[in-house]
Amino acid sequence: MTPYLCNGTVHARCKGMPMPDKNPYRQTFQKTSTNCHSVLERDRSVRLIRVARSGHLKFGRSSSLLTFSLIFLLVSHATSAADTFDIEFNRLGTATVEGNDVNVRLNQVHFDNVVRDLGVAMAPKFMGPASTLGALGFEVGFELSWTDINETSTYWKNAVDSPDSTMQTMQIHLRKGLPFSLEVGGTITHLFNSELWGVGLDVKFAMLEGFRSLPDFAIRGNIHTILGANDINILLSGGDAVLSKEFGIGGVLRVAPYIGYNLVYIHGSSHAITFFTEAAAGSGSGGCPNGTDKKLCSRVALFDDVDEIVHRGIIGFQLVTTVLSVGFEIAIAKDTQTYTTHLGVEF
Repeated sequence: MTPYLCNGTVHARCKGMPMPDKNPYRQTFQKTSTNCHSVLERDRSVRLIRVARSGHLKFGRSSSLLTFSLIFLLVSHATSAADTFDIEFNRLGTATVEGNDVNVRLNQVHFDNVVRDLGVAMAPKFMGPASTLGALGFEVGFELSWTDINETSTYWKNAVDSPDSTMQTMQIHLRKGLPFSLEVGGTITHLFNSELWGVGLDVKFAMLEGFRSLPDFAIRGNIHTILGANDINILLSGGDAVLSKEFGIGGVLRVAPYIGYNLVYIHGSSHAITFFTEAAAGSGSGGCPNGTDKKLCSRVALFDDVDEIVHRGIIGFQLVTTVLSVGFEIAIAKDTQTYTTHLGVEF
């Protein structure tokens, strides 16, 4: 057994390795052997990775997480006092005293439209490229989104005092890669200028991934619920399909443009909502307490359940460095568009 000589020196990692055998009957053995030069090159790569992870990359991740925390706290504090989109659903109906009873006329169309717009605005954001993070990958993402609404419509003017032209949300998105091109994720979403929050889960499967001559293709399913609304329950579910292709830029960046289709199913159910009206003394009885001049009359009513399906086309891109990723996405539906920016850190 003669060890390899690299530049005239016997290296410790090469001791015990046999010299190449020129016997053609032993070529199969030689194909599976690792020579000294490849061992040393691998050692150099490992040392570089360890240095990077212990220094620059570790600092980058810590800085990114700190940035996320500061952004989240500042934005939450800045919007905590506002209530533009704290919707009063009892304004989407009218109570009147008729004879000895109080009747409520519900505007179901207005209720349906408000629930649909809320569902689209709170639906999961930033589909991202089709490729997954890999079995050991993990990402923390922060997204800001703007969804157009028709603020001049009658239903928004009735639901809130001064509706904005856009509904802005922020979202924290946690993603974990799994074997077999699978990925699971969780989201926390907040609608600015309201007390509404959303939590959800999603699962992604990349059916095509990592082929040099083919684009990546993945499907994803998700389910979400909206919290903080006193008068309604809103459940969101859906799925999407995405096609993307990743390209390298100068050996430093990777860019992945993508297109996709997204389906959002919105289910909204009403709680018991109290509607009020005033009546002159001596008129009506049901729901009206005794009074001298005027009395406040009330009646409890429920809207019918809402079931809406929204189809959206998606176009976007993502730029990835060693640790950080940034992206931009547009979701286009029949009556609304949603614009999303993304900042993420990968582990």
